[in-house]
Amino acid sequence: MARIVNITDSEIIFNQGGVIGKQVLRQENTEFVYLSFEPGSETSAHIQEILMTFYISNGKGTVIIENETFQLEKGQVIEIPAGKNRQWKNSGSEVLELFVVKKISQ
Repeated sequence: MARIVNITDSEIIFNQGGVIGKQVLRQENTEFVYLSFEPGSETSAHIQEILMTFYISNGKGTVIIENETFQLEKGQVIEIPAGKNRQWKNSGSEVLELFVVKKISQ
């Protein structure tokens, strides 16, 4: 059966320093998350033990993976392997919006 979810109605799972995360869908071994970053906001450096794929749907951002910096913008996708230290920053003047697909092991 098809399922339609409105991001505005999705559960907030993270809200700190201008960064908001919402769980849009979670099924079997996949989670779909929406992230928004106000201009100048950033996450702290952190490690996720799962493969994650990010689609930039709006704005410009910087992601630091281990000691390597990547500049990303609307329309680009980046895949970050499990176990890598990463930090996201909004490096633009508008809201940075990301969609995240998490491959969750069972």
